[in-house]
Parts: sequence; structure tokens; C-alpha cells
Amino acid sequence: MNQKISEDELLEFLCTSLLLKEAGEKSIRALLSHLADLGLLSQQEKPYWKIEGLAPQVSSTAWKEPWIKQLKKLCEGPRGFALKYFLKDLPDTVSLAYPDPAGFQGAISDGILETSSPSSVNTSSHLSNLQIVKKVGRQLSPLIEMENDFLTRLQGKHTNRQRARHIFNFIISRVKMKGEPREWVQLSRRRHK
Repeated sequence: MNQKISEDELLEFLCTSLLLKEAGEKSIRALLSHLADLGLLSQQEKPYWKIEGLAPQVSSTAWKEPWIKQLKKLCEGPRGFALKYFLKDLPDTVSLAYPDPAGFQGAISDGILETSSPSSVNTSSHLSNLQIVKKVGRQLSPLIEMENDFLTRLQGKHTNRQRARHIFNFIISRVKMKGEPREWVQLSRRRHK
């Protein structure tokens, strides 16, 4: 099969048949680069892409359905970890939770915002600037680790760091994170005279 398609036609096809409307143009264009890294597309002369990864018996007019099936199938494995956040109709076996329960070796509760410890008894109720920065840093560090994990996994021959960030920014809006309820701790108290 030698299906060559312009980038605009490919974007229109993906947006109407496969991808969520919420995904912005920059994210979808970055996703094309990621699909090239996965071997499903190859860049031709600048505005054209070639559809890859299909059996040779697929005709140049009937490539869309088998290619969509291949993309959805890819979401069920670890290679399609980013693609699943963009698709409209996901199979029931695919989870949007992070970390993915199917591919995670540790406990799910070791995820986002679980590393901060409760305030110790001896800390002052008046927080200095340094204490505030440390507290915010502890709370944000799991999110930063998540971003670095996604960016290293997304970067490839066709996907640079900037494109990987576009993909990650859309993914973070779709990730379903469930944290355990936290114990309420009063940080400061004003004394009324």
C-alpha cells in the first residue's frame, strides 16, 4: 500500500473520525510526529505523510478502517500510552488512570501527591517563605516527575521536546488521578484581640 495524504487531510480525517475535539491543533500536529516514531506514519516531502503499518493487501482506498483499528489496538499496550488520551472511543480494557494499573509494578497509592508527609508537631504555625517554597516543592515534585517520565517516553526521532510537551499538556488535562483524602491541618491562626 502506498497511501500518501496531505497533512491537512490527515488532520481532518483524524479529527472527524478518531480524536477528541478538545485536542488542540498543536497537540494533534505533535501527535502526528509521535505516530511517525511508532511507525504508523512517515514524513514525505513537507506537507505530505505516508500511512504505514498496514498489510500490503489493503488497497489505497480502503486504508482508513484497518488503520483506525490498528491505532485502537495500539492503545491497549505500553507503546500506545499517549495515544489513548486522544481517542474518542476507547476500548473498555484501556484505563486513563496514571500510573496505568495494568503496567505499574508498585502500589497505585504511590502516585501523584502521595509523597508529602503530615505536618510535624514541632513546626511553627507561621510559615516563612522558605517553608512555603519547600512545601509547594514537595507537593509539585510528583507532577514534575510525571512530566519528565512522559517527556522521555514521548521523545523520539520525529518528536522533539517541544512537541512532546504539547502532547503532555493535553494528556495532563485528561489524566484521571485519584488521591486519598488528606487530613486537615490548620496552617496558621490569627489571634483576635
